Amino acid sequence: MSVAPAASKADASRVGYIVPVRTSNVADEFEFPDPQPGPSARRLAVRLGCTTLLSLLLIAAFWEFVVQWLPLLWPPTQPYSRWLSILAVFLGSVFLLPGIVGSVVGDALYDRWSEERDD
Repeated sequence: MSVAPAASKADASRVGYIVPVRTSNVADEFEFPDPQPGPSARRLAVRLGCTTLLSLLLIAAFWEFVVQWLPLLWPPTQPYSRWLSILAVFLGSVFLLPGIVGSVVGDALYDRWSEERDD
């Protein structure tokens, strides 16, 4: 593989070479935004508490369903794709959905509690 010799601007216009011209360093001009802190530890604790409470209430309300499906979840059975599908539905209904709703309810409770505390 051969390397072409460096061309001047006059050669570039005549031959069709593109000669990059560095006007400034873009990295020097770019300013990074200030970091935005995430939710406070108290807000996360309220979210976790609401999620845990909602999961426990859901398990208590559907206890017969949970007891009926536990033998299907352990030990794993053939075919594993069916077992994983049952496991995903079970875990999603017991943990994922209460996690979403618990986070929303926890944020609402935390906002109300923090407003009352500030007043």
